[in-house]
Amino acid sequence: LTDRKTLQEIATFDEVSHETTRTVAGPMLPPTVRLDVSSNTSTQADRLVMVVIDDLHIWKGRTDKAKELARDVVTKLGAQASMAVLFTSGDHSTQITQDRSTLLKAVETLEARQSWRRPHQAIDSQRAAAISADGDSLAALNTVGASQETSLQDFEDNMRQFQTMQDAAKMLASEDQRRKAFVLITEGINKELNGIFDSTLTPCETVSMSNPCYHDRSLRDMMEQFRRSNVSTYAIDPRGKVRPEDMQQELHPAPLGGDPVFRWENPIRRAQDGLGFIAEASGGFAVTDTDDLTGGLQHVIEDIDHYYLLGFYPSDTSGGDKYRPLVVTMPGHPDYTLRFRHGYVPGAPPAPEKNKDPRSEEHTSELQS
Repeated sequence: LTDRKTLQEIATFDEVSHETTRTVAGPMLPPTVRLDVSSNTSTQADRLVMVVIDDLHIWKGRTDKAKELARDVVTKLGAQASMAVLFTSGDHSTQITQDRSTLLKAVETLEARQSWRRPHQAIDSQRAAAISADGDSLAALNTVGASQETSLQDFEDNMRQFQTMQDAAKMLASEDQRRKAFVLITEGINKELNGIFDSTLTPCETVSMSNPCYHDRSLRDMMEQFRRSNVSTYAIDPRGKVRPEDMQQELHPAPLGGDPVFRWENPIRRAQDGLGFIAEASGGFAVTDTDDLTGGLQHVIEDIDHYYLLGFYPSDTSGGDKYRPLVVTMPGHPDYTLRFRHGYVPGAPPAPEKNKDPRSEEHTSELQS
């Protein structure tokens, strides 16, 4: 394990495993039965999972598919974890609970809000450029086309998505003893995210510090909170497999210029790849472009239930709370696939709580002297 490219000594190494099927004393209640009593001291409480349903970025025609995925997460993992259901729209979200009936009731309220299949635009500028009276007609047409691609509603929906996840991660910052994960059900956004989480400056900011870079900065702030709160993200795209023959339909309404030839110019592929970048940067993975969403969800549950915990004391504690890149390798097993947090942002250590009992303070003084 390297911290800022410096090899670190592994101080602790532990395997953490939770059986998906466990023996429970007494009858197992169906998920639709409301709990009258719950406990936060049982094994159910050692994992904390937020099901984030991005209803702002799911096409209306895939509402049922998104509901099915969310139900599966709750029923397959909910009996063994504390959970919450969050909607990026802000409607019908729940508090953290072990009551699966409450979670399933929230899932049933899902109404996808994307009116077309093509992923949302992620454009920082929300005003069309001025059209020159001396310009040619083709240039004017391109300007008008670009303005049609720009939508203030898309911009606001994107910002709400990032802020919802950032706020949810912030809520979990004090939960240090439990495995924390987001299961994000979304169709992504139309933005190239390669390299956005790898350095202090985002790709947009490296071009010019005068750029607005709203999307880049919001995404970076979101990921920084993920890392501060130690939250892994697993993204699932209800769009499923998108074959070349499906592309024209999935790109409706067609973007300016028609069906892009190259992957990095294709809104669908950009959205799929972007989910991978978001998930992997936080230590998770994305389930995209597949018809086996059930198998993908099972892979997510297995990953949440079984992992290895590595601990180390940084050899260099300078640098304050700046982002520190991490790399984990296993030279003896190049065939292994490793998933890990690609970095962390150290927080200030909490101040020790002062003992208000004067007798204890006197006793401490005697021991110290």
